[in-house]
Amino acid sequence: MVQCNCGISFRYNYGWMTCKKNMKTKSELLFEKYCKSEGYTSVPIPAGPEQGKTPDYWVCCGDDKIIAEIKELSPNSDDKLHAEECKKQGWTLLEESPPGKRIYNAITDGAKQLAQFKHQELPCVLILYDNIVVDGERLRPSQLLEPSLLDFGMYGLQKVILSVRRPSYDDTDIRVTGNGRGGKRRMTSNTREYISAVSILCEGQNGEEPYLYSFHNWFANIPLPQHLFRGPNDRHFAKPDHPDKCLQKWEEI
Repeated sequence: MVQCNCGISFRYNYGWMTCKKNMKTKSELLFEKYCKSEGYTSVPIPAGPEQGKTPDYWVCCGDDKIIAEIKELSPNSDDKLHAEECKKQGWTLLEESPPGKRIYNAITDGAKQLAQFKHQELPCVLILYDNIVVDGERLRPSQLLEPSLLDFGMYGLQKVILSVRRPSYDDTDIRVTGNGRGGKRRMTSNTREYISAVSILCEGQNGEEPYLYSFHNWFANIPLPQHLFRGPNDRHFAKPDHPDKCLQKWEEI
């Protein structure tokens, strides 16, 4: 049995384990700094062969506890090509395709860890951090984690419904009759509903502390309490209606 000073205990059937605190990423260090600034206690969740993939942290926020998994976006081949083109010609046409791809991949991966704790009856939060740096330069800061892409990554791509009428051989009438959701749905009423929110971890500027922008999951079984993650620069957002009825729309709460 392993117990921390905020009352969280871990029980193991086997003696071998490793603790993630020895393999911290930049995003983990930044999140720990955020927790310290807010007076929260962040406890790395040990992992090992018998535990399998586990989330990164238990977080004690006063009387509240949450489970947090952090996913750090790192450079891929497209990012390196983007950087090379910008260096050579000063611009690039390279765009993420499909929109929100990085986010729904991160949700897919992070959900595997959080799923192990979905019966704990505690809020589970997926935290994303953009650490896409090539040759010492940060690419497209925050663009891959903007609200519209979070909408696509969480609830599915947007599809446009067209009505095509051809009154004559030389004339075709195409009209937009509606919008809806396409593929790549990661959060539904019965899929990953144990994820309470997706939060974006941001670095503070000019000596400010890190902060979080939290986007609440409409379908969450256990919502993220709105009084948590309420630092001076933190913000909370939620869908004003069912995600299928308000594409790309978020309201601050």
